[in-house]
Amino acid sequence: MINNIVDKIKKEKKIDEPFDIEKLKESIDDFTFVQSDPAYIFQILKQMEKQYPYLLKMNWCILTNNSPVKFITSDTPVTFVTIPQPFPNLYTMGGLGMNSVEVTFPICPEICIFASYEDIPLTKEVSEDIVMEINKRQITFADQELYSNHEIDINYLAKIQDRSLRKIKLID
Repeated sequence: MINNIVDKIKKEKKIDEPFDIEKLKESIDDFTFVQSDPAYIFQILKQMEKQYPYLLKMNWCILTNNSPVKFITSDTPVTFVTIPQPFPNLYTMGGLGMNSVEVTFPICPEICIFASYEDIPLTKEVSEDIVMEINKRQITFADQELYSNHEIDINYLAKIQDRSLRKIKLID
């Protein structure tokens, strides 16, 4: 299924290499899936019904990370952030209809799905600074838990927690 999606994107818009589908498959194989309460799943599906049209209008990019700092994720893995935030030091999820919203979804330590209304490339290798920004969002919007398949230094968490949320720039 993943190969079909990537092939379709390659035909339509040409994915730049070094996108590695095998690396993505290996990373997904490492995950354990947990069944959720059916009422909770129904609630999420109802929300998606309203969000889906906005997500379709956005531009999508696969971010690859080869830096020593890896993507982390949380019990709220998909974040919608508007920059600038409306209230300093009070972080809120952005609305998908807002032009400045950015969607991030880390799916493994080396890959994150990113969406924006701005023109962005289909794939992009990102710097450690962008990885830290995405990790900041995971920490900020986590309900209770962070997930990682590598050890996270508590000093690292403190360091990025002190950062204010910033716009992710993929085009110089």
